[in-house]
Amino acid sequence: MIHWLWHTRNSIGKYQQIARASGLPHVLVNNRRELDALYAAWGLTLPSA
Repeated sequence: MIHWLWHTRNSIGKYQQIARASGLPHVLVNNRRELDALYAAWGLTLPSA
């Protein structure tokens, strides 16, 4: 999924609208710092490489 997100990042407006319209919970993360903060807030650990 990350691969798909990376390659469709220029279509962000389109996919944000789809996510909002779905009614499902979603989180928009704009950069690595925000992702790291989200992981910390949720008590998650990054997968090892």
